Amino acid sequence: MGLSRQPETARPRTAPRVHRGRWAAAGLFLLAGLFHGMSQGSAMRTLSFLLSSTLYVGLALGWAVSIQHRVMEPKARRLLIASALLVALWMVLRVCKYRFVNTEDAQVLLWYLYYLPQLFAPTLVLLAALQLNRSAERPRSRGWYLLLVPALALFLGIVTNNAHELAFRFCPPLPREAAYIHGPLYYAAMGWMLVMTLAGAAVLLRACRVPSGRRGLWLPCAVFVLGALLSLLSFANVLRPFKVPEMISATFVATWESCIAIGLLPTNTNYGGFFSASTIAAQITDGEDRVVYSATTPLTLSAAQRAQARQGTVSLSEDIRLHSQRVRGGYIYWTDSAARLNRIRARLSETAGLLSEENELLRAENDARRQQSALEEQNRLYESLLPPVRSQMNGMSALLERLRPDEADFTRQLGLLCVYGAYVKRRCSLALMQEEDACTQELVLCLRESVGCLTDMGVLSALRPEGSAVMPKEAIVLAYDCFEAAVERALPTLNALLVTLRAGEAGLTLRLSLEGAAQPLEAGWGPERTLPRGLTWHLHVERQDETLFETLTITGEGGETGC
Repeated sequence: MGLSRQPETARPRTAPRVHRGRWAAAGLFLLAGLFHGMSQGSAMRTLSFLLSSTLYVGLALGWAVSIQHRVMEPKARRLLIASALLVALWMVLRVCKYRFVNTEDAQVLLWYLYYLPQLFAPTLVLLAALQLNRSAERPRSRGWYLLLVPALALFLGIVTNNAHELAFRFCPPLPREAAYIHGPLYYAAMGWMLVMTLAGAAVLLRACRVPSGRRGLWLPCAVFVLGALLSLLSFANVLRPFKVPEMISATFVATWESCIAIGLLPTNTNYGGFFSASTIAAQITDGEDRVVYSATTPLTLSAAQRAQARQGTVSLSEDIRLHSQRVRGGYIYWTDSAARLNRIRARLSETAGLLSEENELLRAENDARRQQSALEEQNRLYESLLPPVRSQMNGMSALLERLRPDEADFTRQLGLLCVYGAYVKRRCSLALMQEEDACTQELVLCLRESVGCLTDMGVLSALRPEGSAVMPKEAIVLAYDCFEAAVERALPTLNALLVTLRAGEAGLTLRLSLEGAAQPLEAGWGPERTLPRGLTWHLHVERQDETLFETLTITGEGGETGC
């Protein structure tokens, strides 16, 4: 489905604004580098340095605000904002050290504090990368946050270096920052930063290989590699305007922006694309009832129809209903189809008609019994139909008494009525059969109608018959009763049902796979029944995860196959 936009109220799209913001940030970064280059040997050295540092801090804070507004995944959003704030802290600490602090002790302390963002930012980046392509049903283990413990231990060790000198060993009487030797704690910190950085890059690379980001795999890789090369050139003093902290911070931001650009990190941009990807007929109007967005699926509404829809649901035809909802700045209008509900009502009406006809037949037979003694045996047969279906008839009566069209579960109650009605009809038909033997295809017809009613009720259902055979009618009735009892017991939580029926010379096997069923059918279900011809039956119940498997097996001397 496409999307058309009315010209009179057109506004710029969100995605172009994001692209312009990225270019503006890149320009400000270059401008900050220019100011930093001017601060070396310039008469306005202090002013240029402060301007460049202010731009760097502003860019970091601006990116944090941008992440807060754009990124939807809460854990990744919080971790990225924390990383951006650490980058801003790094720049602030550097400004304080070189421009606002004069004593050697204070400068050394600020030097130690550099390692707060240097140790924690790569760790937070790794934790944020682990959130990519993770669903709400399969969140990352909180045990990953234990990675913050080694980073904290290393930072505390560096801050307290004056007491033990395990990170930096000073060589007096020269200034401490001018003459020192790296200790084991320093190398451990460097190793931690390198491992966290490479691990974060590896996780990002793996996330890019999933279908959602495979097309843009090259972009984050290229940005990360280019940023690493530029950082090395800055470390070698080749890129004089840009120092290592700025290049590392820019690489961090650019890499995550490339992940956002290829869709690895979901953002709330490109609303027009979301609207065009929907499959409904819809319109969005502004506060003056002018159409701003209109889907290409035909939806022609008059001002009067929109006014009625703002008051409540409007029926445009027998099967089409018009809805509306207020949104910021206007209203959205959409239509849906009531055809399925109408079909359920028609099926319910048909089933109720069939039940009414059968009740009339029962009453006619009862009248005939008083008139003709020859029909006494047939009348007893009709009376025997009620006990097996009495609970279903009572359930239908109770549902019909409390059925209300305005209730939230109205559709499900209609479907449940159809399930009860199908069982009553088919169970009575089986009981009325005059033959002692029946083909298993009769059972297939019973199961198919019940499965169809379950599908209309909203339960994903399927029937898979395999083979056919002639068996005693009691075996067919037993299998259908077992199916109905298992379904009714599982209906409150049943999500999906697969029915497999196998028939052959060895007997009959009915296997029910019920997904979401909370209450299983007891293994000793059913009354004591003696099947003819030495047939025996057994019910086996087992559960695997959320699926319940119930298997009824009727074995013995089977009948003829291929009926």
